[in-house]
Amino acid sequence: MNEKMRQHYLQTSVYTDVGPYREFILSLPDDIPSIGMLVCDQITHPSMYFTQSSPYLEETYFGKFSSYPKHRFKNEDELYITAVAMIAGILRLDGKGFTKGRDVSKRITVSCRQASVLFSAILKAKGIPCRCRAGFMDFGDAGESFMEHWVNEYWDFKERRWVLADVDGYYEYEPRFGYSQFDLPRRKFVTASEAWLGMREGTLDKKLDVFSEDPLQGVCEYLFMDFHALMNNEIF
Repeated sequence: MNEKMRQHYLQTSVYTDVGPYREFILSLPDDIPSIGMLVCDQITHPSMYFTQSSPYLEETYFGKFSSYPKHRFKNEDELYITAVAMIAGILRLDGKGFTKGRDVSKRITVSCRQASVLFSAILKAKGIPCRCRAGFMDFGDAGESFMEHWVNEYWDFKERRWVLADVDGYYEYEPRFGYSQFDLPRRKFVTASEAWLGMREGTLDKKLDVFSEDPLQGVCEYLFMDFHALMNNEIF
């Protein structure tokens, strides 16, 4: 990585700037797995888990979903678009800070894009080049299906490479697949540009699970989001 690129991915956007919370963010751990696990512990995903019982998730990560306050939205994406908003929301729900194993009733409920933005914001504040990526993730380990997802790439100065990380990946928190979710194999993720070119050229050998009646349109939407993310403009 040259100096110009390093500086580019240290820059923040209106989404990834931590504003008045810089001192608080700098007080968090410096190693990537600890940061990633703390982010995981402050959020939950607006998914079927609120309408369908999941003993594994309740016992392993969140606590009983029945404790989730009924007056709160079960999808808070529009409330927490920026890192500053997310940090403020997390501290409002529990003033102790970014706590380990936070109960579901004290977590903000946001999607993968927001989780990716928060992780980027923390790493950039700590001087680690980082970027959000929009594409398609293999949530299993057999490559059977790739779902719409946002992840991160951070620069490892020692190994001189971009490392793939997923802070919204409760599928592999332990880790049960034999690798860390904060250093994922490249085969786990298809970038939006790879998916777009593969579909246009008829060479894509991955099954994409796209939330759109027109798969090409769905991939195109992620292509634009990924381009913006690479330009430090993580559009919502």
